[in-house]
Amino acid sequence: MNTTRIAQACRALRTAAIFAVAAPALAQNLVANPGFESGNTGFSSGYIPLTVPSTSGTYGVSSLASALWYSWYPVRDHTSGRGKMMCVNGTNTSTGTIVWRETISVRPDTRYIFGVWSAMIFKSPSPILQLKINTAQVTLASVAGPTGTWRHLSGTWNSGNATSATIKIADLLGADYGNDFALDDITFGECVRVVSQPASITICPESEASFAVEAGGLGPFTYQWQRRNAAFAWVNITDGPAGAPGAFSGTLTDTLTISDPAPESPGAYRCVVTDACRTVESDAATLAFCGCLTCPADFNQDGGVDGSDAQAFFGRWEEGSCDADVNADGGVDGADVDFFFGAWTAGGCG
Repeated sequence: MNTTRIAQACRALRTAAIFAVAAPALAQNLVANPGFESGNTGFSSGYIPLTVPSTSGTYGVSSLASALWYSWYPVRDHTSGRGKMMCVNGTNTSTGTIVWRETISVRPDTRYIFGVWSAMIFKSPSPILQLKINTAQVTLASVAGPTGTWRHLSGTWNSGNATSATIKIADLLGADYGNDFALDDITFGECVRVVSQPASITICPESEASFAVEAGGLGPFTYQWQRRNAAFAWVNITDGPAGAPGAFSGTLTDTLTISDPAPESPGAYRCVVTDACRTVESDAATLAFCGCLTCPADFNQDGGVDGSDAQAFFGRWEEGSCDADVNADGGVDGADVDFFFGAWTAGGCG
């Protein structure tokens, strides 16, 4: 017996089946006061905050536009209808005075998405809002539509070498009459990325298998698990039927589970994660079956118990393969050597 190989393998404890554990998706809005629930804080503005913002170039924070100024319509916030929003009396200049601004630390060479909800709170003309990050314009759009109807504006930006981003919202209309609007639920965050990849697993055929992926970015995220078919093409998989061998569950979540895997279950799997910015794919992870032998003495399953079984056992044991977990305790170690040779010297498992 090669005692050096045994010692090396005993120091390398491995589990027979490794299950990836799902963690909450790292959805993060980097804006300090996105829904204005903290009031007039966490941002700066070229407009003047007033209790009654009745003149152009002023604003107030409230849960009801008409509560700030009687001429405005009774528009409520976008978040819940009971929260706060920034209500703006558009300026009569066309210089693009900054309505809202915040500076945020960013990671270099990373794609971000910047968005805001806006609604008219008075008559036309409707404002023309510009969203900029540093010197780059990410979107320019009119907040046209019925008064009180919330509209979402957004755009993406790559940070390049930048380590900070000054995100800004300006009104370019330049009208004194009309041009009054509300801002709410401002978002800025990374586009989706895979933070933690699904792990390949090897299990006994009767065991449950799970794969998990962890996504990071602004969110929200949608998930779609796929399997590689015989033609090496990735195809979407779906849940169910419940209780059937090899049935999938969680195919539209961050964790895929295969209950009672079927003979055709082994293979490659991956998850496609999507947000409003882009779609990314996880690395492929494989599902494989262990031997999980009922008679480990005949390790190579040739019908006899001889030296070739010992050779086959030690080859798999040195690799740390779950096939060598002959005592089924979840680890590959010296206890498996004792168990194997107990059965082997007895000449079988009967």
